[in-house]
Amino acid sequence: MSQSIRIECDWFDQPVSLDPVERRTWAGVRVIIGASTVTRIWDRTANGPRSSIFIPAFPLANWLVQNWWALFHEPSSGPEAEDDISGLSRTGWLRRHSMRAAASDILLPNLHLFSDGRSMIANWERDNSDQYPQLPGFFLGYGRELIDATLAEENFRDFVRQVLDRLRDVDDQRASDLHFNWEAIDGADEAEVAFCRAAGRLGLDPFDAESWPKGLAELLEIEIPSRPTGNSIFSDLIETSPPESVIPAWEWVRIVRENFELGPISPTGLDGLDPLRKAVGVGYAAAEKARRLIGLDFDAPLEDIGSAAGRVGVGTFSFEFRNHIPSSGVRAEVGFSGSQGPIIVGPESRLESLRFLEARGMFQMAFGCANGPRLITDAHTWDQQASRAFAAELLAPRDGVRTVFQQRITANCSPDEAIDFAARHFQVQERLIENQLRNARVA
Repeated sequence: MSQSIRIECDWFDQPVSLDPVERRTWAGVRVIIGASTVTRIWDRTANGPRSSIFIPAFPLANWLVQNWWALFHEPSSGPEAEDDISGLSRTGWLRRHSMRAAASDILLPNLHLFSDGRSMIANWERDNSDQYPQLPGFFLGYGRELIDATLAEENFRDFVRQVLDRLRDVDDQRASDLHFNWEAIDGADEAEVAFCRAAGRLGLDPFDAESWPKGLAELLEIEIPSRPTGNSIFSDLIETSPPESVIPAWEWVRIVRENFELGPISPTGLDGLDPLRKAVGVGYAAAEKARRLIGLDFDAPLEDIGSAAGRVGVGTFSFEFRNHIPSSGVRAEVGFSGSQGPIIVGPESRLESLRFLEARGMFQMAFGCANGPRLITDAHTWDQQASRAFAAELLAPRDGVRTVFQQRITANCSPDEAIDFAARHFQVQERLIENQLRNARVA
C-alpha cells in the first residue's frame, strides 16, 4: 500500500538571523511519511527525542523546486538508492535525490526520494549517534516506503507555496529566483510536462537544454508525446542510458525494431502484474507459476527457455545476435517479429548470461509487450527488477538451489565447490546462485 509524504511547518520569525530569507522562513519542520516521522531526532541539548527540526525552510523548498522532475521520475542507480553509484554520477544523483543535499549547514534527514519507474520511493536511514557531533541532534528513524506520487506532488506544491507566501514581501534575488522557477513548473502545459518528465528520468534540468548533448532535446520532443508515459521502449531507454548515449542507443533500438518489424505481444496465461506489490515478489510468483505450467520439479534445470516459453502461452521465441549497443545499460530488445514470431535481439554473450537474458526476455514477452516492443536493461525500475527476479527463480529456484547446495555440503564439499556445482547444474552464473542462497536465507 502506498503512503503519503508531507512537510509540516510551524512558522515563526527568527529575530537573531540577519538573513531576511532565513528569518522569514524559519520554522519547526516535520517530514512525515505514513505513520513515520522522518525528522524525529535525538536532541543533544534536551537529552531526549523530538519530532521537529528548527531550520529555515527556504533551502528545502529551493531544493524541491530545482530537482522537481528528477525526484518524481529519475530511477535509482542501485538496489538501495545510491549504493552502487560511483564517482561523479553518485555525487550528481545524491544532489538531486538526497534531502540532506538541500543545505550542508543545517540539520536535515538522510532521506532519498526517487522513482521506480511506476511510483515514488522514499528511503531514509538513521544516523550514528556520534556521526555529526557539531549538530544539535541526530536522526533516529529508518524505513523504505512506496509513496503515492499524486499526493506527494500536491503536498510538496502546498509546501513550496507556503514558503513563497512567507517571502512575498522580501526583496531578495533568491526569493525572486525561487518564484520564477516555481512558476515555470506550476504553469507548464501538457506537452511541457511530458518533456520535463523525460528530462527528469535522465537526471537533466529541463530548463537548461542548451547544456544537453546535441540533438537530445529535439529527440525528446519527437518521441515523448507519441508514446505512453512510463510504458514504452523509449522510456526503457532513457531510464538506463546516460544522456550522452541516448541518441546512438536509440538509433540501434530503432534499426532493430524496423529490421525485425517488431510489434506488440498479446498477454499470456500467466497472472497479471500488481504494481503495488514488491517487484521481487511479483517476479518470483510469476516464475513459480511458469515452472508449474512447464512441469519442472523445484530442483530440475530448465534446458530450453525458448521452447518452454511456448508451453506457458508466450510462444516459442528465438534469440538474434546484434552487437554494438551504444549504451552499457541496454541488454536487448524484445517484441513480436512479423517474420519470426516472438524474438529477443541483443549482443552475443556467455551461455550463462545468455540464458538469464532469455529468461528476462520471456518475462517481458509475458507482461511488458502488450503495447509494443520493450528493452531489457540494467535500470532499477519496477519492471526491470521484476524481470530479474523472474529470471533468477525460473532458472534456479531458491528451494532447488538450497537443496542442491546442502546435498553437496553433506557430501563434504566446501561452500565454494557446492556453489560451483549448483551453478553448473542450473546452467547459471555463480553470482546468481549466491544471490538465491541469500534469498533462501542460507548462510
